Amino acid sequence: IDMGKTSVAADVAWISQYSHEQERVFPPLTHIQVRGKPVVDEGVSVITLQPTVSQHFLTVEEALRTRKDAMIKLATSLTEDVLHWMQQAQVNECGEDLTHLEKRLMSIIDVHDTMWFNMNFKFQQ
Repeated sequence: IDMGKTSVAADVAWISQYSHEQERVFPPLTHIQVRGKPVVDEGVSVITLQPTVSQHFLTVEEALRTRKDAMIKLATSLTEDVLHWMQQAQVNECGEDLTHLEKRLMSIIDVHDTMWFNMNFKFQQ
């Protein structure tokens, strides 16, 4: 196994039943890429691998904020969609009401902290 900067593995030989095998444990979502061609050495196929840990994990704060961000995007998207429909249908009476509604929705969303959105029973209310 070719270990590089993006390859992180824990050596578990100290707790392994087979410590002579030099076992490693990789984190979740580790990608393993075959490097080069397999080689037969003393009747054993040897394949060189290169693990790469995914660099696209969210931080805890980003993960917690996901639902709140989704509500903000939903409110904005809803308003934009209705305004677009109104332009297509040449309806002009409700534009100010929609802008006011979007601001009201944003203020309601703003009142709640990110943890409120992560409590399923409150999020469903």
